[in-house]
Amino acid sequence: MVYKNKSGKYVIFELQKNRSKMAYVTKKGRKITVDRFYEMDTPYDSYENGVVSNPEKFHNVYQGYFLENPPKKAKAIFIIDADSIIERRMAIQKVKDKDIEGLLRYELEDYLSINMSDYVIQYKKLGMVKVADDIDDIGENMKSKKGKTKTKLELFVCAVPKNIIESYIELAQDLNLKIESIDVKSNVLSLYNTSSQNFNSGFIKPKKDTVCMLSISESRVDINLYEKGEYVYSTYVDHGISKLISELVKELGVNVNDCFDMINRYNENKSDFMKDILANADLFDESFNPAQALEKMNTYKALFSRINKELDSLVSDISRNIAAQSSSNGLVVDKILLYSYYGQLKLVENIINNKFSDTKVAIVEKIDRVDAKRSCEEYKENVGSFVNLLGIFNK
Repeated sequence: MVYKNKSGKYVIFELQKNRSKMAYVTKKGRKITVDRFYEMDTPYDSYENGVVSNPEKFHNVYQGYFLENPPKKAKAIFIIDADSIIERRMAIQKVKDKDIEGLLRYELEDYLSINMSDYVIQYKKLGMVKVADDIDDIGENMKSKKGKTKTKLELFVCAVPKNIIESYIELAQDLNLKIESIDVKSNVLSLYNTSSQNFNSGFIKPKKDTVCMLSISESRVDINLYEKGEYVYSTYVDHGISKLISELVKELGVNVNDCFDMINRYNENKSDFMKDILANADLFDESFNPAQALEKMNTYKALFSRINKELDSLVSDISRNIAAQSSSNGLVVDKILLYSYYGQLKLVENIINNKFSDTKVAIVEKIDRVDAKRSCEEYKENVGSFVNLLGIFNK
């Protein structure tokens, strides 16, 4: 179900295991306006590896947010992601268009030992390429025929389990919404790389840059690599920042956004930060205890140091991953883009800048062509949360 770039009103969903998002969006020509945005805990036992296992629970959540002011004449767009989705670039022998899908199903079934009748396949032609004669269609080495090459048709292939698609169709029926599109997240992100209006007033040069997009969320970092707008590779790295942030929020008695601000200020100037903490203490309060104040400052320092070490370890894992993939594909990464919740951490940007000194690094501060109603404060506070949701409008 492919979005056809029509004007209208849409409710866009990105459902995930721990946290899910919904945005009510109006598209008029090239302009996109976010009317409302909600991020919530995913209902327990309602979603598993891409499959909506209990649509009724999502229905209850949806009604809770939209009961008083339901979207009128809006259509549903679902952005999906799961480990069971197959995404890869493949080079196959040139055949007639009507025979491409059958050949792809044969190749994938033979190589991956799965039943391809359980999958929905979409593909995009990337062009003709010369490959070594000792490389098969799936990209693996065969017995060498040194020096020989052959011309093949390169494709980007996406195969989605049918039960994932069927679960979203059932969810849309339960919500009484007509489906406009179901699209895979990596494909949605690739659309930013083909449009001159992408992020921060055109940070990406469309169809020219090799770009790594890093989505830093509560428990993992999604890594998506694109060459001149085309998909190359995607994976993820687990991390433990979420637990440390929760500890810090509890210890400091602040919300998450304030916690990010404190982490950034601490790393900019540790001495001044600690002076500010002490300055906020009431020195003339009879209950003021210098020893307790010093203990609290040391607790802050220990937590901040742990977060810094965790982030440094995380970025090292990311950098090794990017270096390995870019090297194996003969690529040089031109730009790295950070987005989503923990992408707000300036410290992450600084560490990545140090690891990739020859690469331009940026945090998403603006999605080009997108505006938000004054009542939608979430958009202004955390633009990165909208990246996956709004990329589809770059078609």
